[in-house]
Parts: sequence; C-alpha cells; structure tokens
Amino acid sequence: MIKLPFLCISAVCAGVLFLRYDTTAAPCEPACITSEAGLTSQPQARVVSSPASDSSTSDWSLITEEEIVRDQGVHPPEFYPKPPIGAPTIKVNQPDASKPIKSPVTIEIEFQAEDGATIIPSSIRITYGWLEIDITQRVLAHAKLTPEGLRATNAKLPQGHHSVTLKVADSKGRVASKVLEFTVV
Repeated sequence: MIKLPFLCISAVCAGVLFLRYDTTAAPCEPACITSEAGLTSQPQARVVSSPASDSSTSDWSLITEEEIVRDQGVHPPEFYPKPPIGAPTIKVNQPDASKPIKSPVTIEIEFQAEDGATIIPSSIRITYGWLEIDITQRVLAHAKLTPEGLRATNAKLPQGHHSVTLKVADSKGRVASKVLEFTVV
C-alpha cells in the first residue's frame, strides 16, 4: 500500500479553508462543506498541471516582501527528522547555496528514487521559511516538473537570507525533505 501525504482541512475561519498535509491520515470519503454563507459544495480532488515551460521570457517572484516580514523573528526548529530508510534523495544543482547569489535565479532540483521506487511528481511540496509558507503552486506555475526533477528560471528574490524546504514522495510512500538556505545579494 502506498502511503502519501493527504491534504486535510484543519480549520475554517472567516470563510477561508486552512489546509495541511498529513502523512498519518487515511484517505476519507469526500464530505459536503458548508460555508458561512450557507452554500454547500462537494469537494473535488484533481491534479492540476501547468504547461511545461522554461519561464525564460519573464521574471517572477518566488518570495514576496510580505512573506519575508511574516517569517522574520520565527525561530528555526531545533532538529530535522531523519528520513525513512530508502527515502528518495533531493539534490540541489542550482542555485549554489555555498556562495551569495544574485536575483533572478535558476532553480534546478534533481530527485533520485531508491530501491526500485519511482518519484511521484504530484507529491512535491515547497515551503518558504520557518513558518512554512507554501509556495508550491507559485513555483509550479513557472517550472517544468518531472519524476527526475524540477527546473525553473528567472525567479526573483529580495536581498537577504532565505530558507526553502523541498519535499517529495516516492511510490513506496517514503518522503524526502531538503532544506536549502542561501543569501541573495
């Protein structure tokens, strides 16, 4: 049985659904959701894919100034959990986090599955900072995503220190996680 993270509703506040990924939850039957306005809808799940593009024609914002401000002052976790044995690996080819980088940047990530498993591209999750602001859809709108990796060009980033966490699962339900910290000058 493949065990992948499920998207769960964690709260409804002022008509806004707050969603979270849960790796321990079991899939459940769709339920009707009633909004504060009394409208009832049947949730639908679907995979959305953007056209594979190189995004080489225009710059786009990976992180906004408001997201940086929200993330400031939050302390990083004291530890990072160990990945399960046989979990896929995530290799960051670009940007080179060992030295300061200039915006816009090219993002090139490589995935490697282990033990005969395959990478599930739709499982990718990309978050910014210690508050884990989900920027997955923003990146995917400008990226080419395959089971081998992800590539996006012309991502604009404000100056400063940044932390991005990448997660991806394989066909055996094992999740890899990679924290990329870098400085933009």
